[in-house]
Order: sequence, then structure tokens, then C-alpha cells
Amino acid sequence: MNTIYKIGAIILNSKRILIGKKGSKFIIPGGKIEEGENHEECLKRELKEELGVDLISQEFFGTFEDDAALDPGMKIKMDVYIANVEGEPKASSEIEKLMYLGSKNQRDIKLGSILEKFVIPKLLNKGLID
Repeated sequence: MNTIYKIGAIILNSKRILIGKKGSKFIIPGGKIEEGENHEECLKRELKEELGVDLISQEFFGTFEDDAALDPGMKIKMDVYIANVEGEPKASSEIEKLMYLGSKNQRDIKLGSILEKFVIPKLLNKGLID
């Protein structure tokens, strides 16, 4: 099984995480590293393309691996960072819609597997979202 390698960004606001709708699922912003890019450069480019914001700083959060939510039959491995950004996020590029998610408004939303199985539980455990 092929593996897709991506970099993801956690953007927090008032103990909620910013998620974007892509296809049928909500995911965290991010994407594939282009040739010659490091993780920070990839985050900067992806956040500018998808949200129109500038990356100020990032802190490593974890590496997670699971079935790819948007690519059936593929695996995804994602290095995830908590990102501090400047600007007001707006959906653009392949992101159809944005929302801030806390555990209380999570019920009827289809989440990507990395977000649902790993990112949200770890954020809850650390008290970063409620």
C-alpha cells in the first residue's frame, strides 16, 4: 500500500481547532512537501494557499499514520505542527469551508482519520481544546 506524506497545521482559537472541508471530510490545513522544501516552508506555502494567512511560528505536535481519508486504498503519514498565524483564515484553493471545532460541536461532522483518531484526542488530553 502506498503512503502519502503530508505536513499538517493545527490552528487554535479559543480552545477550538480550525478545520477545513475538502470533499466529504473535514481535515486540518496542510499538504505535501514540494521538492526542495523543508517542513516550515511547506507549512508557510500551504497556509497561504489554503487559508490566506502567514505562518508566524510552529511547534511540533506529533507524527501520525492511518488510512488516507480522501484517497481510498492509500495510507497517510502526517507530521503535525501547532501553528501560530497572522491574518484571518479564509477558505481558498481546494478548501470549500472553514469552521472552528471543539469536542462539543463534533457530532455530525465527518472528520479525516488523522484528525479524528489522533489530533483531537491528543489536544483534549493536553487541555488545548474543550
